Amino acid sequence: MRTRTSPPTLIVILTAAVLLPAAVNVATGALPDDWHPWLWLAWPLAAVLAVPVVIAEWRRSRRPAIDTAEAPPENGAADTSWNMPQPLPTFRERESILDDIAQFVAKNDGPIVLTGMAGVGKTQIAARYAARHRPEFEIGWWVPADTRVAMIASLAQLADRLRVGDEDQEEAARKALRSLEARGRWLLVFDNVTEERDLTGLVPAGAGQVLMTSRDPNQQRLGTVLEVPTFDDATAVRFLVDRTGSTDREAAAELAAELGGLPLALEQAAAYCTSSVVTLADYLPRYREDHDHLLRMGLPDDRLTAGATLALAIRQAAHRDRAAIQLLRLCSFLASSTGIPRWLYDSHPELLPSPLGATAAKRLDLDRAITVLVTLSLVQREGWMLRIHPVVQDVTRDQLSEDDRGGTLHRALQGWRPLSGSHGRERWILLAAEVIGAALPADPADAAGWDRWVVALPHALRVLRHADGIVAAPTAALRQRIGAYLLHRAEFTLATDMLEAAIIELTEVRGADHPDTLTARNDRARVLVEVGRLADGAAAHEEVSAARLRALGPEHRDTLISMNNVAFAWARLGRLDDARALHERTLEVRRRVVGPQHPDTLISMGNLALVLAEQGRFARARELHEHSLEMRRAVLGDKHPAVLESANNLAIVVSDMGDLDRARHIHEQTLLVRRDLLGEHHPDTLMSVNNLAFVLALQGDLDAARELHEQTLAARRRVSGPEHPHTLITMNNLALVLAAQGQWAEAESLHRETLAVRQRILGPEHPYCLHSQNNLAIVLAARGHLADAAGLAEQTLTVRRRLLGPDHPHTLNSMTNLALIRAAQGQLGEARELVTRTLEVRRRLLGADHPDTRRSRQNLDRLAAAGVTAELIAEPT
Repeated sequence: MRTRTSPPTLIVILTAAVLLPAAVNVATGALPDDWHPWLWLAWPLAAVLAVPVVIAEWRRSRRPAIDTAEAPPENGAADTSWNMPQPLPTFRERESILDDIAQFVAKNDGPIVLTGMAGVGKTQIAARYAARHRPEFEIGWWVPADTRVAMIASLAQLADRLRVGDEDQEEAARKALRSLEARGRWLLVFDNVTEERDLTGLVPAGAGQVLMTSRDPNQQRLGTVLEVPTFDDATAVRFLVDRTGSTDREAAAELAAELGGLPLALEQAAAYCTSSVVTLADYLPRYREDHDHLLRMGLPDDRLTAGATLALAIRQAAHRDRAAIQLLRLCSFLASSTGIPRWLYDSHPELLPSPLGATAAKRLDLDRAITVLVTLSLVQREGWMLRIHPVVQDVTRDQLSEDDRGGTLHRALQGWRPLSGSHGRERWILLAAEVIGAALPADPADAAGWDRWVVALPHALRVLRHADGIVAAPTAALRQRIGAYLLHRAEFTLATDMLEAAIIELTEVRGADHPDTLTARNDRARVLVEVGRLADGAAAHEEVSAARLRALGPEHRDTLISMNNVAFAWARLGRLDDARALHERTLEVRRRVVGPQHPDTLISMGNLALVLAEQGRFARARELHEHSLEMRRAVLGDKHPAVLESANNLAIVVSDMGDLDRARHIHEQTLLVRRDLLGEHHPDTLMSVNNLAFVLALQGDLDAARELHEQTLAARRRVSGPEHPHTLITMNNLALVLAAQGQWAEAESLHRETLAVRQRILGPEHPYCLHSQNNLAIVLAARGHLADAAGLAEQTLTVRRRLLGPDHPHTLNSMTNLALIRAAQGQLGEARELVTRTLEVRRRLLGADHPDTRRSRQNLDRLAAAGVTAELIAEPT
């Protein structure tokens, strides 16, 4: 028999439909934060609504009761009572989970609880299990388990079917449970269990089966928990292809990744494509443009969509804990592909809005907020990290957009305007950028903090993707920090892109000469130097140095950093006298301003030592390197990159001074630490391998040296590029080893290739070009091309004398090699004169026992003994 809705009841329903959602949302905190001053209206509104409801219920109770329930079967309660929903005909996959359920049922271990996030397919799996095992049961009853009231009402309906009903619904439910316990062959499904306590006294014992679904993964007390995951990549692609008939597996894979393998969202996408005649490739840009709309389409009206299902869970979280919903909003702008560490959002609670800030400051309170999100499967806990599904993020951000509309109206009513002009999504994006920036290690050069960087970088990059089109200080600062980190990790292409974007944004927000902008410009100049664009890098450093001098003064730390960087770039360009003078001036100021042991002072000391070594002042260079290394170890520890750099540079000077055993030991120890700290293919690690191989060659271990150089060359070509200065250094050194092994043709080819690239990139008079010319001349002489060798050697010697001076080690190398060629040409007088002059300078500068001095003495002795047949010892550089 059908009932007619009375006019008073209709009025109550319409009134409630209009006013009740607003009252509940205000009361539960699901509305925007700006609405909270209106919370006092919640309970008066609820009271007003309650009056007509109570009156209507009183009037209804005075009318004779009309039983509208379906009559039980005439042939008795023993017949099947079945209200299980039919699974979707498109529901496929999940066979392994269905098999797992059957295996657990066979063990008779009690109820089975399917857990997982909204939309993952728990309900469909339960319905499919019931349909598959239908012949095994006489009774199958589906119980909506969102609330205890709903469960009792459903079980009371089952009691009517079993002919044990009662006017009191709770008593009817108990009778239904007792009836089931006295029987066998029944299946009870409690769908969407929210609170464990709601099930108290409602789970029957006996020979039947109980299956539950819940978003809460922590339901072990209810029974055996079986987690339902999202589809893996292969399964998601197969589902989309099978469901739509598409052959575009690449588009299916991209869409599956965008939807995170969430079955309900995939089903909606497939249904939309099928009904709208849209390809999978066309659906993806539509989803990215308007996922809020699409997540609410594609299913029959009687089924909740992924968007609606997740929105309901998000509102439940807001009702339980306002800090929890704020944490979810923050996480919705982070990366879904990797875990979110707790330190990312609790390191600086003072930056977070209320009440999340106060909650994050207290561990137990934050634990409770996280538990709310985990219980509703809005996030998953993985050790000390949280993980959030991309579709949950989409729905959460869409609700922020809805809040923007309501919040804007509320602010207009209050006559309030945000100072920054940003609210809603933009406000949370900028907050995420600020929170991540504050949580990152202060010094991007300190390898001790790189583990945090590795974890945080995907989240930082994701926030910046959301910030596309936003120009603000927090995002600009985050770009600069990321660029500096990538610079120190030698990710030069990515660093360039990030720093250039930071410079543009900072210039607009702060101004071209603001210290933050100049810091980004300084880092960009450093990248130019590192990638071999030395002239551009030096010019950029000079511009930043001049701007800092104007804005900050001559003794400001940033100004001194720029002075150091200008001098470093000049040294790489071969302007050694200018570089030395500027390093000395910078070192003097830093000693006076920050002290002799400050890290900045030690940087200046190490860089000055490099220039002194290039100028042949080895004793002074070694003294500065040893002092710098000792101080850096005391301040920074043994494994800081700056300490390893000092050790590497000291080993080079020690090698140049002839102590090859000590140099080899230092290089080997530095290499071990760099491999462990930086990785096998980091540029600094490859530098250590290159330098160790160079020393091994000097010691005569040519096979080992060649193997290391070949490995380094392959890695440097791959990591830094075929024309990077470091790659060219290894090419030069490998050619030297090939020559020492008598592989003259291969050595000449490699030297010519290196020289051509160096001349094009660095200019014909750069020190590295002169190295290549010197070495090529040696190989040409060995192959009998004496005229070509002599011309190249004379040219190299002339330029080195002019640029480096007559006593520079490289000038003396060129004199020795030209003497070798002159001797081979029969010009013994000139050869003897060159060797004699070289020996005198080396005795004076290096001492009688230095390897270079001994080599010059040997060459002079050979000339005296053998004349034109003398085999002089060449000196490659």
